[in-house]
Amino acid sequence: MMNFSIADRIRRSQNMLAGLNANSEKLAKRGIDAQFLTQYTAEYQTAIDLDGEHEAAKARAKERTAAFHSQLEKADEYYAQARKLVKLEIPQDLWKEFGIYDER
Repeated sequence: MMNFSIADRIRRSQNMLAGLNANSEKLAKRGIDAQFLTQYTAEYQTAIDLDGEHEAAKARAKERTAAFHSQLEKADEYYAQARKLVKLEIPQDLWKEFGIYDER
């Protein structure tokens, strides 16, 4: 089963449940009874619910990543401005104090 994608695995169970429910009388003698169908449906629905939660979490993570990158760009702008001013006003020997290791 692990060779199938998540979508394939969901579709397989969806189709299986539809078929089992439509033919439950024929399969009851083989152990596919109401309890089996109830348990299978519950496990399937829990998997669907968890997948939805997972997708929502991924979307929130993408939003947070975009916000982080935007904020980091703002910090980079301040860094660039401060770096220029340090290089203009502070003697080169002291640049290391600011984390600047290049030369003029």
